Amino acid sequence: MKKILAAALTLMMILSGCQFIEKEEEDLPSYTYTEEAEYDTIRWDPVTLKVEKSYLTTKERNYAAQQVESAVQAAKSFLSEVELNDVELVLRNGSGATMVYEGYAEIFYAQNRDIPYTSIITQIMAGVEGVPEWLREGVGAYAADINKESMLKTWGHMIESLNRYVEMQTEMQEDSSDLIEEHYYTIDELAQVLYKNNDYMQAQELGDMADQIASIGYAQEAYNYRGAYCIYAGSFVKYLEKNYSRGQILQVYQGADFEEVMGISFEEARQNWLTSLQ
Repeated sequence: MKKILAAALTLMMILSGCQFIEKEEEDLPSYTYTEEAEYDTIRWDPVTLKVEKSYLTTKERNYAAQQVESAVQAAKSFLSEVELNDVELVLRNGSGATMVYEGYAEIFYAQNRDIPYTSIITQIMAGVEGVPEWLREGVGAYAADINKESMLKTWGHMIESLNRYVEMQTEMQEDSSDLIEEHYYTIDELAQVLYKNNDYMQAQELGDMADQIASIGYAQEAYNYRGAYCIYAGSFVKYLEKNYSRGQILQVYQGADFEEVMGISFEEARQNWLTSLQ
């Protein structure tokens, strides 16, 4: 009789979809959270996010944790061939500036803007000292692009030509009878828009001059310039991966000679990239 009851119970579990199987493990976070004197601290391996206590509500802090979680996984995936550095991020209320150092970033971002976590974390994980300027910013920006961390929501949102382009694309979608998912504007698509509009040409020719622009009192223009430069740099790295390999890019990022690794000079590669934007 007992055997019959056991068999019947087993059959009921199978027919009911095995509802007794526990699923809680799927919902467990991959980070730890602690409260400290000045910060709410969230830790992943190898990233620590410290949020100034007066800055975020619990809901906003949880949203930040979700963003960083995605960024950590994306950065680890992108940098799977290199040794990863520890990363400490300190998030404070502020105007939008970010100071990135070896192993550390201090982020002053207004609460209504997204933060380029993937780009920042990728740079610091890979190391920022002695890296060629176009690769330091470009590798981070391209990793963010792969993670669909839109430059339009972070560094590029104030650039008029990008906004006009998005508005035009949106109008075209609205006029179409087909239902179209929200379009993600890739970093090379945005670079093409800037290039064809002759926007911030010095940024694609000379690199990041945002600090110099800001030092003479043009804060908004410096912010826009930096946004354009990061888009150009990320597009350049995307071009390099498409035509060479991520491994070669990371070798140069880690200090190897560009021409020895790529078999082409840096300037030749950049000119080929610019030609691809036309």
